Formats: sequence, C-alpha cells, structure tokens
Amino acid sequence: MAIGLLALLAWAVVTDLKARIIPNTVSVLVIGLYALRTAVNWPNAAPLADLAVAGAVLTLGFILFARNCIGGGDVKLITALALWAGPQHIMAMAFVISLAGGVIAAGMLLSAMAARPQVAGDGDDAAAAVPLMRRPVPYAVAIAAGGLYLTLQHPAILASAGFGG
Repeated sequence: MAIGLLALLAWAVVTDLKARIIPNTVSVLVIGLYALRTAVNWPNAAPLADLAVAGAVLTLGFILFARNCIGGGDVKLITALALWAGPQHIMAMAFVISLAGGVIAAGMLLSAMAARPQVAGDGDDAAAAVPLMRRPVPYAVAIAAGGLYLTLQHPAILASAGFGG
C-alpha cells in the first residue's frame, strides 16, 4: 500500500508540474488506500482520530483556499494524506511540506529573477520580482515530499501497509 501511495503522489507531482492541476482521482485513491489500510488493520486502527486530523486540515485548507493562498487540489491532497499521518505524525509531515514548499518557492523566485534581463539604472529588484511571485507554485511536489517522509521515517506507517516492522 505504501508503494501505491507513493505512486499516487508521483502522479500528482507530474500533473502539477505539467498543468498546475492535481486530479481529484489522485486524492480519492489516496483516501481509498487509507480505507483499505484501516480495514486490514482494523483492531489496531484509529480512524476517528485520523478523521479528526483530516477535518482540521480540511478546515485550515479551506481558509487558505478562500484567501487564494493555496489551490483546491492541494487542499484535497493534503487532507487525504493527513488521514495517513493521523495525530501522531501530522506535525512532522506538515513541517516537511512547509519546508519543501518554501524551498520550491524560493527556487522559483531566484530562477525568475536570474532570468530577468537587467535594465540600466534598475536598482529595485524586489519591486520587479513582485509579478514573478504571483506564479503558482507546484505544491504537489512539497506534498509528495511530506508523503515520502511519512512513509520512510515512520515504521508504523510501513508496517500497517504490509511491509513488516
């Protein structure tokens, strides 16, 4: 199941890089894999706690989406992945996603500023960079980094997915 999760995250990355869209199918399948994992591990599963975490993530994501800070596909994918993280791992996963997103955004900004032709007498690079900051960040890359961290750093996730441990 962990391999399936990582494959779905890779699909999200590819589509986000190509078209800046994350298909709803990816998020639905991530939730489906979570449901399968929960069913297989039923006596030891804690789906109510996981659903509470996902609900909190969805609420925060909705606020950020309403303020045009994040895309709807990003919110859906993070929410689906929050089910896998549960209360035990959500903060670590959120930290990795935030860190990766910041690195990607900074890289995009630096790349755009370096590609911008310099104009004689133009000393205000920060003001010139403002339009560049409006380009959407392919956040599925950062979300996938959080999912990769989750599956590699927490043996309980792998064990519950049938990988021993």
